[in-house]
Amino acid sequence: MSRKITAAQKHQLMTKMLASQAGRKRIAASIQEPLRKLRDYQAIGRKAMLIDELPDGALPIYDRDVDTPAYVVGEEGESVQKVVKATRLLVPIFELASNPTVPFTQVKERRFDIVARIKKKSKDELFRKEDNIIFSALEAAGANNTVNSQVSVAAASFGMDDMATAFSQVETHGHRVDKVFMNAQEYRYFRNAGRDYIDFETQRELLRTGYLGLLWGAQIFMSPEITAGKIILTAEPEYIGVVPVRIDLTVIPADQPTLRQFGWSVFEAIGVGIHNEYGLQTIVVT
Repeated sequence: MSRKITAAQKHQLMTKMLASQAGRKRIAASIQEPLRKLRDYQAIGRKAMLIDELPDGALPIYDRDVDTPAYVVGEEGESVQKVVKATRLLVPIFELASNPTVPFTQVKERRFDIVARIKKKSKDELFRKEDNIIFSALEAAGANNTVNSQVSVAAASFGMDDMATAFSQVETHGHRVDKVFMNAQEYRYFRNAGRDYIDFETQRELLRTGYLGLLWGAQIFMSPEITAGKIILTAEPEYIGVVPVRIDLTVIPADQPTLRQFGWSVFEAIGVGIHNEYGLQTIVVT
């Protein structure tokens, strides 16, 4: 049986280890992180839409009272399909999956927790795939919007007046702009605008989630999965679309004993549907 140690004993042990070079090396090895190019990714796309966790046996069918085209992501999770006339919207469910493996020998060779890192990296990969699909659907809906036509603005002349016009396009229909999504390339315009317009976020924990601050009460989010040159404005999630979740992010063991490898199956089953063009406005910065 493992013996629990008290906080005082932990402190005494750390003090003892810090007192010697060998002890400091052991501490360094235990907190060592792998060298990597990008920080861990935080899912952002779901913030734009209503999340509907489906009960067992329930179909992702939603009543519509808006007379505009709707958009859904196909069952393969790639193509965005336009639904012209439908009083009820059926959102196809697709699966996103990752199957990472690691040889048993590497578990002993690495100076960091390779198992925890592999699981984190796989979730990171799925979050990126999910956001890429959600933002691709939003961009497709924005480009074909029959109510709030997509606006093109030259980079040299883009400013907060253009954002104010885009806000008014959504507000004309009785909606409030709730979120603004963009690539890092476009955020420079907002930085240049300064605090006269933007209430910038400064907490590191929130910045790591992609949240950057407030513009006229709307939250600003940045993601590399948004196409550079696109700025997406959305109303409250329930007035934009829905992400039905059949199976939320799940990790199950999938070891391969004959190959002496640890393995996992990391997957989710979701759908993406956009049903209201009135609450959506996109800007293309050329």
